[in-house]
Amino acid sequence: MKKIIEKLKNGLLREVLKDAKWIYSHARGYKGMICLYIFLGILASCAGLASGLISRRLINMVTGYDTTGIVDAAILYVCFGLVRIGFNAVNKRIGTKMSLRINNEIREDVFSKFLDMEWESSLDYHSGDLLSRINADVSTVADSVLGLIPGLITYLFQLAASFFVILYYDHIMALLAVVIAPISILVSNIFLRKMREYGRKTREASSNLISFYGESLQNLQAVKAFSLGDSFCDRLKALQQIYMDISLDYNRFSLISGSLMSLIGFVVSCVCLGWGVFRMWTGYIDFGTMVLFLQLAGMVSSAFSSVVGLVPTAVSATVSAGRIRTILDLPSESNDGEKEAEALYKDSVAHGISLELNKVDFAYASDGCKVFEGFDLNAEAGEIIGIVSPSGGGKTTLIRMLLGLIHPQSGEVKLICRETGREMDISSRTRRMFSYVAQEKCIFSGTVAETLRISDPNATDEELMDALCMAEAIRFVSRLKHGMNTKLGERGGGLSEGQIQRLAIARAILSKAPVMLLDEATSALDVATERKVLRNLLKGETKRTIIVTTHRPTVLSMCDRVYRIDNMKSQLLDEEEIKRIAADF
Repeated sequence: MKKIIEKLKNGLLREVLKDAKWIYSHARGYKGMICLYIFLGILASCAGLASGLISRRLINMVTGYDTTGIVDAAILYVCFGLVRIGFNAVNKRIGTKMSLRINNEIREDVFSKFLDMEWESSLDYHSGDLLSRINADVSTVADSVLGLIPGLITYLFQLAASFFVILYYDHIMALLAVVIAPISILVSNIFLRKMREYGRKTREASSNLISFYGESLQNLQAVKAFSLGDSFCDRLKALQQIYMDISLDYNRFSLISGSLMSLIGFVVSCVCLGWGVFRMWTGYIDFGTMVLFLQLAGMVSSAFSSVVGLVPTAVSATVSAGRIRTILDLPSESNDGEKEAEALYKDSVAHGISLELNKVDFAYASDGCKVFEGFDLNAEAGEIIGIVSPSGGGKTTLIRMLLGLIHPQSGEVKLICRETGREMDISSRTRRMFSYVAQEKCIFSGTVAETLRISDPNATDEELMDALCMAEAIRFVSRLKHGMNTKLGERGGGLSEGQIQRLAIARAILSKAPVMLLDEATSALDVATERKVLRNLLKGETKRTIIVTTHRPTVLSMCDRVYRIDNMKSQLLDEEEIKRIAADF
């Protein structure tokens, strides 16, 4: 027995307890409600025991033809039954409230982590997998807060109370009633590791399905354009088959393990019944006590079954907790330098900001492939800097580095205010100094005004109009049915690519950031509109620095300097080379 206990402590049970401890760290703020839940559960168990004792008295009254006090006993029996129903109803209400609150709390923590974790770390997880963790896994954990420890305490109290009542009347019957305990614990421990493995596989298969649904819907236009409907349905069937196979295997395992536990309980119940019949036949107990024994033996068996039933619940909860903790344990972005970043931002508003990259080396951690080696770049306040490179040459990587999403392995990437001499390495803290217009669609659902105010919630309608004018978007917005109050679909559904790009530029203008990053952000515009937008960005905003990745002659001709990224390095192009690129375009 000592070796078994040691094995339990050092094995999988330790992992389960570790995850359970994390689960209940989120329940600390609800200690009062949890205690009330346990207390009401215990009172409900007491009411059940009282009903059993009163039923013994009623039966003995009837079989003994002694009806004295039978009405009082019947009234008490009904009252305790109603009290038990009431306690259980209140408990369910408390449980629902607490589960929802804990659900929201954990979900908020996980969502905050999604937004705060290092960008490169997020690349290891599919968005569908992350959605599965924040939805299914969080719900499982929240529901388990009351199902595990409070439920265990309630069941153990019911077990102990029933046992002591039986013990009071018959020692041997009490021993028979609890013989299932050590057997149940040993058998459940044997199945524990397999349950955890099946739980993990089921969650992964579910995540794969959600990921597939998400990708298919996000790229629905491409699916239709390439007539991939049948192909995608076949892929869905394959993923569903994998999920079904794993689920059926888990179900078969659960049936076998559950049937074995039920068989053990049934055998013990039969032995208890036989012993009770024997004791009544020998005249040691009366008929009422016999019925009480059967009721209490059933309660003991039920309590044991409930305790054993907590094992799959605990396994499912701890698997989900482990998946959530994996995300929460990912490295977060550094919060260092917040005061310095605030001071530099104030300087940049007054004087503009310059940025420098000196001898930068960088490689992505996922594949180790070098993107930059000895990379240099300089942009002064009020300049527009063009970046060109072959596809995959490093333009997007440069944008990510300027936004503080990735960090160089060596070299300097910094912002400088020339007038005050204040400077700071680029990080997540300096991100507010950049406005970003991505090449892909980055428009959220909601009204046009809500979309624009994402970058400045306090912007007035007049400021929105000014931004739309600068982005050459005012004309098409005014023609929308409800103007700025027109609702947009997901990713700007209902608008053209060029209209979406202009709204994104207007949103960036409203942020009033001293540096604007345009990642092929005018690629969907015609030449005349593109030139107007760029001129508007420079007009009256001489301190705004603009970094634009492009190959279009219209943009290159307006740049103060143009850098080409080639062979992991930057090269400052002269006018002849810029003209050659424009001619090739």
